[in-house]
Amino acid sequence: MKRRAVSLVLLLVASACATDRQASPSSGGTHALATGGGGGGKTTTSQFLTGIDGDQVVRSFSGRSVAYVPGSDAGLYEASGRRWTKITVAQPEESASRTYRLKGDFEPEAFSTDESKLFLIEHLSDVRYRVRMLKLRTGKVAPIGRLTKFAPDSMRGVGRVQVYAPTGDTLYTLYTRQPPNTAHRTQDEDLDPNRVHAFVHVLSLEGAWAHCIDLKMPFGMDPDAINDIAVSKDGTFVYATDGAQVAVIDANGLKVWEMVTATSISEVAKGELIRPADQAHMRAQ
Repeated sequence: MKRRAVSLVLLLVASACATDRQASPSSGGTHALATGGGGGGKTTTSQFLTGIDGDQVVRSFSGRSVAYVPGSDAGLYEASGRRWTKITVAQPEESASRTYRLKGDFEPEAFSTDESKLFLIEHLSDVRYRVRMLKLRTGKVAPIGRLTKFAPDSMRGVGRVQVYAPTGDTLYTLYTRQPPNTAHRTQDEDLDPNRVHAFVHVLSLEGAWAHCIDLKMPFGMDPDAINDIAVSKDGTFVYATDGAQVAVIDANGLKVWEMVTATSISEVAKGELIRPADQAHMRAQ
């Protein structure tokens, strides 16, 4: 990475963390996509910052660390075709950074809660991906854990929207319109090639494991679906919708509590919600 790019990223993030004013787009092409004031004099800034020529920055939930991928014009869920990926991880307050060169097509998704690992989406093809973690001390890329032995190592699907748990220890992502998927079944379940799932991908940023909660068809099959996700303020329920149904998910039991015919989450949820737009650390789509 060019020194100018690293310096600019550090300056951007350090400035965003230091001010209590909302940032606005600059006249140059480098700006904060979204910001919001936090309580107690601490500013909450967007997890994603636009850098030089569209480069982007992913921030940790605490805001202490950032991950920067130069030349990434693809979204998180879009393969770029890179054979090698350079990712710079920086701690702006310490003016420290390190660049990792990884074999493969990677995009950073989130930091672990202790910020010792960076979770990555590795694109294996245009339609298949898997989640990996970069151990920041050693620079090694490793698999993440899985809760069930039948859970797939790689998956197919299109990520739509994400939300963090209130404590920042879990990241929920709604995937829809994936090809036929039976990889999350138990051994005794019958195979149905016509069964198409949407699912909520649960990534534990503390335990470094992932789990998929399947949402049976026709959830998410409408190409014009209005996808949304939210979590209750106490973290006990996750809500996902495609604009026709709302899946109410038990966040502790990791299972669908009920499916409700409704056009929006607010029609179903009781109490306050945390939405992607409410979170400074949510990845901008």
